[in-house]
Amino acid sequence: MTKEQEHTGLKLRNAQAYDVGPKARFIHGVIDMETVEAVNVGEYQREVLPTTKLENVAVGVRECSVPYIVCGMRGSRFRQNGTNLTLNDPVWVIDGLQRWSACKLLIAQGEKPHLGVTIRLDSTETQELKQFIALNTRATKLSPNIILRNLRSERPILGAIYRMSEEDAAFPLRGRICWQQRQNSDHLLSAFSLAKVVGTLQAHLGSGRSSAVIGLADSIQATGADCPKGVYIQNAMTFFSLIEECWHVSKVVYSERSTATKQQFLVSLATILDRHVNFWDGARLIIPANLRRKIAGFPVTDPNVQNLASAGGAAKFMLENLLVTHINSGKRQHRLVQRSEMEKESGAA
Repeated sequence: MTKEQEHTGLKLRNAQAYDVGPKARFIHGVIDMETVEAVNVGEYQREVLPTTKLENVAVGVRECSVPYIVCGMRGSRFRQNGTNLTLNDPVWVIDGLQRWSACKLLIAQGEKPHLGVTIRLDSTETQELKQFIALNTRATKLSPNIILRNLRSERPILGAIYRMSEEDAAFPLRGRICWQQRQNSDHLLSAFSLAKVVGTLQAHLGSGRSSAVIGLADSIQATGADCPKGVYIQNAMTFFSLIEECWHVSKVVYSERSTATKQQFLVSLATILDRHVNFWDGARLIIPANLRRKIAGFPVTDPNVQNLASAGGAAKFMLENLLVTHINSGKRQHRLVQRSEMEKESGAA
């Protein structure tokens, strides 16, 4: 942006100027939305999100649940009228481009959003660039485990999964699911992995295959709420009881050596159970004894299986094919029947 294109005249309400040490002065306040366009965007910024994703940011802005944006003013001139300030030098956004853009989106939709800002005076482009890089590279990304834990009060099914994993003595991995930022030596599975497994297991009842944490939480809640009371959680318990019966996962000490507690293996097995009618009586997961014995014989210690359980991409589909082939091996009758095959037979009848 050239000097002639720089915008000035940003106005703040409930503003306060303060010093931090001998060389740093800041202004803290709320942007007057009639002057929101007076914020400048530097070349070092990322692009603005597509409207569909920006709408998600706008939800937080609308609810006043997003943090203040961070800007720099290349100068120090401002006029004060009580607690209202008019900034006479150009202001550049450092952190919060998407929140600022969401405000403009809401204004275009006829709303009056509220957004706070912290501005450093006498800023330079070099300082802004350094701060931009620091803010976007040094921060630790919030774990989806924390997000799921914090969503449990608003989504009762997710809350029930949390209680099952933390409090239910019948759950084989009780106390060994990580609902925090980092896993410790006692944890065998992350909360996000647990949610993916439970959602995948029962995806045919609604949905549950979302890879995004919020979408996954929402689909679990919607599907679980549509099931008969208690069935969704009981199905999850049945699945992990099968894992315990087959591979004694409650006795695992080192998770990195255990194929049966790796997310890819559990999701693959959950996918097989979800897709085949042999395991279901209506909405209830029912695993016949002969199938339990067959699954228990799957060679989880085979090096090829271990590699597939740890790899990405097409490895999941290869692992699923191995599971189906193993369960069907030696059978001419009572082989696994996919839902689509059952639906075709029902339609023909």
